[in-house]
Amino acid sequence: MSILTVDDIHTYYGQSHVLHGVSLDIESGESVALLGRNGAGKTTTLRSILGMTPPREGEITFKGEPIDGLEPYQIARRGIGIVPEERRVFPELTVGDNIDVVMDDDGEWSKDRVYDVFPALREHQDQLGGQLSGGQQQMLTIARALVTDPDLLLLDEPSEGLAPNIVADLKSLLSDVLDTGITVLLTEQNTEFAFDLAERAYILSKGDVAWRGDIETLQESDDVIGKYLSVGAVEVD
Repeated sequence: MSILTVDDIHTYYGQSHVLHGVSLDIESGESVALLGRNGAGKTTTLRSILGMTPPREGEITFKGEPIDGLEPYQIARRGIGIVPEERRVFPELTVGDNIDVVMDDDGEWSKDRVYDVFPALREHQDQLGGQLSGGQQQMLTIARALVTDPDLLLLDEPSEGLAPNIVADLKSLLSDVLDTGITVLLTEQNTEFAFDLAERAYILSKGDVAWRGDIETLQESDDVIGKYLSVGAVEVD
């Protein structure tokens, strides 16, 4: 059953037409990657889903109900969590307090549960958020999203800016999160990272869906990878 349907959305920044009829369909319990070069429209798609940059045309439904036109806080309350590209933690609060301020006390994701998934956070629970390493801040950002008890978790470039050994650790930890059955839509520049975590993928090019299919098929499609995902020119929206 589809938990999220994005149907032919067109999103603009001012007069700039960024998304040109993007359509996605995410099943409950799936992990789906949204791929493409920089400027292809990946983050804009997430912002459209969240109501941060509302589409001017098309429809977005979540758990069978339309959400386009709602305010971001209303969409979040319906069960969509976001891990933004910029690691946003409260630098003057401890790790524990960072989690407490957003936690749904009646949700399935307790503080102890996220500490079990991210043991480093338990070790640093009394440390200020601003004193954490980049990798630890990313873990904290994901933990903060989880304790809001989302039905759908959006991850925007989770591996960006992290050292390779930290990326490997983060991938292993996110795999543990996926094993809980949560639905995930992630954007990534690191295709190997995405390939290891996602079951299906959509590739965006110039604000439209250029390819869709399962990860195994994509991994075997050298022409698709070369055309849309290889390191090269940045797309201009």
